[in-house]
Amino acid sequence: VRCPLNAMRAKVVLQGLSPDEELEILLDDGAPIENVPQALVAEGHSVLLREKKGDYWLLRVRKRVNTK
Repeated sequence: VRCPLNAMRAKVVLQGLSPDEELEILLDDGAPIENVPQALVAEGHSVLLREKKGDYWLLRVRKRVNTK
């Protein structure tokens, strides 16, 4: 998925998850791995893992717990 759509797509997938559930995302070098984690943290989600795997990055994100 081209940047910035990958951040938006990750947010849409996270919306469908239960609070505290985790999502693994595969990202390319460059703008995707620089921008997607920042965008998700800004939304209140937690980045648990950011690991280089050959020619891509593995990002594990925990959906934020809804607080009222």
